Amino acid sequence: MGRTYLGRYEIDREIGRGGMAVVYRGIDTTLNRPVAVKVMHSHLLKRQDARERFCREARVIAKLKHENIVEVYDYSGNLPQGAAPDSEDALIVTELVEGISLAEYLAMHGPMIPEVAAMVTAVVAGALEHAHANGVVHRDVKPENIMVGAGGVLKLMDFGIAHVVDMEHLTVTGAIVGSPAHMSPEQVDGKALDARTDVFSLGTLFFLLSSGSLPFNSDTPSGLLRAISEARVPDIRGRVRGFPDDLWAILARMMARDADRRFQSAGEVAESIAGVLASVGIGPLPEEMKRFFSAPAVQSVEMRHRVCQGRVALGRRYLAAGRQAMAIREADTAIQILPESEEAIRLMSAVRESVKRVRLIRIAFFVGVIGLLSAGALLVMSRQRGYPGNVDQADFSAAMSIQRRVAFEMGPSRRGLDGPLPARIRPMIRVRPYGAAPGQQASDVQVQPEKVEPQAAPQAAPQVVPKPEAFPISIHAYPPAVQIQVDGRRVGTGRVEGLMLEPGRHRLVLSHPSCDQCRDVDTSFLIDRESPPKAPMRVSIDYREARLLVVGPQNGKVFLNNEARPRGVTNQPIMVPMDRPTPVDFMLKVVVEGRPDFSTRVSLQAGKAAAVRLQ
Repeated sequence: MGRTYLGRYEIDREIGRGGMAVVYRGIDTTLNRPVAVKVMHSHLLKRQDARERFCREARVIAKLKHENIVEVYDYSGNLPQGAAPDSEDALIVTELVEGISLAEYLAMHGPMIPEVAAMVTAVVAGALEHAHANGVVHRDVKPENIMVGAGGVLKLMDFGIAHVVDMEHLTVTGAIVGSPAHMSPEQVDGKALDARTDVFSLGTLFFLLSSGSLPFNSDTPSGLLRAISEARVPDIRGRVRGFPDDLWAILARMMARDADRRFQSAGEVAESIAGVLASVGIGPLPEEMKRFFSAPAVQSVEMRHRVCQGRVALGRRYLAAGRQAMAIREADTAIQILPESEEAIRLMSAVRESVKRVRLIRIAFFVGVIGLLSAGALLVMSRQRGYPGNVDQADFSAAMSIQRRVAFEMGPSRRGLDGPLPARIRPMIRVRPYGAAPGQQASDVQVQPEKVEPQAAPQAAPQVVPKPEAFPISIHAYPPAVQIQVDGRRVGTGRVEGLMLEPGRHRLVLSHPSCDQCRDVDTSFLIDRESPPKAPMRVSIDYREARLLVVGPQNGKVFLNNEARPRGVTNQPIMVPMDRPTPVDFMLKVVVEGRPDFSTRVSLQAGKAAAVRLQ
């Protein structure tokens, strides 16, 4: 553009624009280094309060020295005494970050896996902790204000400036400029702000990076502000498969409505996330971030395998410590991350075997206790009934052994262990007279056996027809609220373990009664007698197609995401398959013969219609 500010900053081109200023790429001709020059909008120059706040923010940010915060080099905006309010430009000169914002990254690559999103959150939390320690609250944490620079270094920008402008604009016009969806409840309610408001906004960033959608959505600004004020954060585990419970606990605490229930500092957030990631073998975070952003597509695949292995190793440690519930959690998370992982499947099998052994030990313990109590009760009752003599200990033990064996062979008795045994197997008990000396012979006392009634000849046992063999089947459905039916019978919701099914083909129906965007799945699966399934059967519900109508010249070809062949033509509804309930951005391209190609970005959502009118 050729313009020079302050005699040393030569402007190259515009690289960004916001509610308060325009950002240019420039050259510091004195130090011969690239810089970013942020120039306040001309309509704000006449406002002394805007100038003062611009200056105050620049001075505050200038004292922040952190590798993840954009550094301020220079400032100009204070007017000489008696000068007109619009007689001089107001500008801030900062380091130039060559890269893309996190908002642009999401548009290009989509959501991150939870552990990568957690790494980004922890790094930004470290930058915020430094700012808070110096008395600076950002108040506008969002993807647009975080740059991914060279070498994967994150840079936090625009401390508080955009927030001031947005709130002023809201007061005047009732409209919200920027991204209010990242605001905290206390911001919406007009309460005093502190470092914890940045913690909440950082939670919305974590949610967005992991799921690709914001936690709070509404068709109207008032509805959005009401949703933020109520702060009913949806469980992200229902949107993101394999989102770990330990990271969800951190995210939920970051976004607590009551500020006293949140993490009280951004440093606590960074430490908590780093601890979880370290437990699965991820860290140190700066090196991990550089490695990931050097090749996001490749590193995402590698990171999934690393996280899966880390979760399996953690699950094994839990299993060795006897914490089966925690081991099951880690095994399930690992399988959701990488369903084909044999290590995760073996871990799940080992945990189940461990649970079975624990149950058997408990059952044996309780049976033993009950047996001892029953034997003691029998001995007490025998003394209370006044038997004619003392019972020899050896003979009593033999009798009890026979009785237990008979009881085992005949099954449980309604009369209990002290009930009479059949006469034909009643043991003979040698007794001596009551009060007799120990050396007196047992034959001195005669016990007449009971009269045995003749028994009818045993009837032939009915022929038992063996039942068909059955196998335990586990079904894991996504999302967790999906209802599962097998062979016309409802068997559970979300997850079914150990369902006994016979070999052959079975009908499977998935439904989601509360999801208007979902479509029932009616399919079948086969259980092979020779090789029954060992791993859980993982299924997911279908989503309704999105409807797209492009209005324009006749016979225009419509392309989505640069596909090799067109999805359809203009002026005709196009049905687009969807794999998630949340909105998905598509790159729309329309080719009309004899006219320039038309390109734009369109957001489509399952079960809903969208229209684009060509200029």
